[in-house]
Amino acid sequence: GTAAEAAAAGRGLEIVSETESGDRYIRLSVDPEQYIQSISYLGAEEIEIDNLRALVGLPQTYLNLVQRWSDGLVPDVVQMLRQDWAMAVFYDKFHTFRATLREKFRAQEDIQQLSDRVLNYVKEDNVEVVPEVRRKAFALEVTPDTEHMVQLELIKFLHQNKAFLPIYFLPDISMHIC
Repeated sequence: GTAAEAAAAGRGLEIVSETESGDRYIRLSVDPEQYIQSISYLGAEEIEIDNLRALVGLPQTYLNLVQRWSDGLVPDVVQMLRQDWAMAVFYDKFHTFRATLREKFRAQEDIQQLSDRVLNYVKEDNVEVVPEVRRKAFALEVTPDTEHMVQLELIKFLHQNKAFLPIYFLPDISMHIC
């Protein structure tokens, strides 16, 4: 099956790309919970090792990696990771942004209720990995207010770090910030 099917079935998978000349090989291991577990690189070309390190432990969904690779949109993983849109994920303050979001989630009633439902599902059905279909169903329960909060926090993060992340076109959010 495809990488997306393996992800949907809750199996780990390997995303591999190699240049036609064979001078660059990279493998990303994605665990059953869809987190990037490890990255292996072989090649003579110097690469952005700190950026690769920053990916380990992150959900692959931050890059939409499995779906894009499965759809044939990522023939070269190294080149994809060098694209401008990925800069924010590698920025050293991205971890702080993720922590801020987690803290805000604790105050969101819909997220707390959803978290409880997911935990109950895992316990009652004795599953180790929530299947992709079920994850998508759970995701539909996130309220528009929470979605808006996440979007606003991301835009705020990008505004605050614009000097280091200048490539993003950002809307004016001054009316949303106290």
